[in-house]
Amino acid sequence: MAAYRELLDRTGTLAQLITAARSVFEADLDAGHVTVDRVVCAVDCGIPINPDVIAAQMEGGIGFGLGAVLYGAITLKDGRVEQDNFNGYRVLRINEMPKVEVHIVPSAEAPTGVGEPATLLQVPEDHRQVSP
Repeated sequence: MAAYRELLDRTGTLAQLITAARSVFEADLDAGHVTVDRVVCAVDCGIPINPDVIAAQMEGGIGFGLGAVLYGAITLKDGRVEQDNFNGYRVLRINEMPKVEVHIVPSAEAPTGVGEPATLLQVPEDHRQVSP
């Protein structure tokens, strides 16, 4: 927190967001199939102005990140990208979306944004658990 306080003192502004997530899933590595059953996410974004929007942002970001982990691949053929639109790029489908629990940490800090951090949560979390 001291580093954040120093940044605040120098710039007069501070935007911080602390998030964490854990996934529960089944993996059949021989068949190359992974099913994510549940994701629990905690977010400290300062005073929560609209908890429903915060939860929706976290759920959407987790779904997008999970799609990148499970299906994300950009391939080249003859020097050109083969996935030129979403009809050629596999994304997570609604029936593959796990149950997501979002816990908003009570805080008295100034509110911050909750845009993209949930997407980044899934990639290292799921990759770490699935990689041999």
